Amino acid sequence: MLKSFHRLLHHRATVKLNSIHFKPSNGLPLNHAQPIVVHVHGAFGSAVDFQYQSKKLANSFQTMVYSVDLRNHGESPRALPYDNWTLTNDLVSLIHTVSHQNGNKKVDLIGFSLGAKLALLAGFQKKAQTVINKIVSIDMPPGKLQEMDIIAVRNFKIVLDVLRAGAYYKQGKLSVQENKIHETNGKHFSKADLKSLQENLFLKTSGKIKDWMRPLENHFGKFNNYDPNLIAYFTAGFREGSLAPKVGEPLQHKIPLLKMPNYLNSICDWPTSVVESGNPLGIRPHVSQPTLFLRALQSPMFPLPDKSTQHHYDLIEKYYPNHRILDFDCIHPIHIAKPLEYYKAITDFLKVNQKV
Repeated sequence: MLKSFHRLLHHRATVKLNSIHFKPSNGLPLNHAQPIVVHVHGAFGSAVDFQYQSKKLANSFQTMVYSVDLRNHGESPRALPYDNWTLTNDLVSLIHTVSHQNGNKKVDLIGFSLGAKLALLAGFQKKAQTVINKIVSIDMPPGKLQEMDIIAVRNFKIVLDVLRAGAYYKQGKLSVQENKIHETNGKHFSKADLKSLQENLFLKTSGKIKDWMRPLENHFGKFNNYDPNLIAYFTAGFREGSLAPKVGEPLQHKIPLLKMPNYLNSICDWPTSVVESGNPLGIRPHVSQPTLFLRALQSPMFPLPDKSTQHHYDLIEKYYPNHRILDFDCIHPIHIAKPLEYYKAITDFLKVNQKV
């Protein structure tokens, strides 16, 4: 299956998304009054990112919980285009499917980062408005972002460095940037670093994960203050993409990032022209469903209101009148940085008959 991830990406208007589903494990019957829950991961992520939270929610609410792989992620098909509205169409198709599979129950959408933006956009589609019950946006407002999370930008660059290093090493070349020393997050990444990286990550003796995972983690650790959560998150694509690598072959990433150089644009962009086009596309940009925005105060993704960021709050008032904003003093992945506070906020909000 790995080879298919890196072939030419064909254009497909909609793909059938893969999802992992979780049933309550306590043996009690399902609560038919409680909507099902769908988790939508962020950039670099996959359905497995929300396994822990999904299992807990399934037992807390006695309902089915799903965690999805977006296109080009996890086990979902690889295809272009890769933009917010296309990804939203995939998601809307999936929530209709899981709703039908569960007796046409309503769906609570929980999205993180890119996934949050898609959940917010799904609420605009008329065919989704009949299915969606509530929306949770983890550190993502509506509208085009002026600033990207430096952690995501930095690690995207490192991922590309690793992928290109392997490709160039196989060709007998040393550097990915004409042998020039370049800088990542204030730290120099030299020719010697690149050569060491290539030699460590080029599978010369064994395809076993232990032979390449440690140097990969050490490399990402250098640029992430050796934070174990960040290391695990940004190396996961290599771990999943290189489960069965051939000896003598460079590492692969589960997401075809070398074919998606504008990958991070999907997080920053907002399809204004589509949103404002209205009825011809089956769009009604007014979400009456309760919507909870979780804002990380140490993240640039959901900035506090000022002259340059007020447009986010204007869009919230315009499109999501039934909303609430909760603040968390942490970085972008609130569910990882503040797990207890996050889970309480989610469960309080998703309770049946609980209003914003």
